[in-house]
Amino acid sequence: MRTREIITIIILIVVLLYTGVIAYKMVYKHNENLLIVTSKRIEEAAKKCVAESKCDKNNITLAILYEKGYLKEEYNPITKEIYSKNSKISFENNKYVFHEEY
Repeated sequence: MRTREIITIIILIVVLLYTGVIAYKMVYKHNENLLIVTSKRIEEAAKKCVAESKCDKNNITLAILYEKGYLKEEYNPITKEIYSKNSKISFENNKYVFHEEY
């Protein structure tokens, strides 16, 4: 092989590796944002339920939020699996936190 062909191949490999890393980071960040949005929607529903005095702040599950009409069935946006109805929303450090159960 000539030197020019080797340099071209090396540059092509570097560009492909760089593009692959960038694509991976973009997909990872996108998936992370999807999970954040879903968690926020669930946490806001729990907050609204407590504010309207229909839920106990210390004992909120997805089943309760579904039953009282604050949420429709929620699913993990990445795996497309429905969250367990036993998943809990707790009140920690003055904010609601969603804890997924499997």
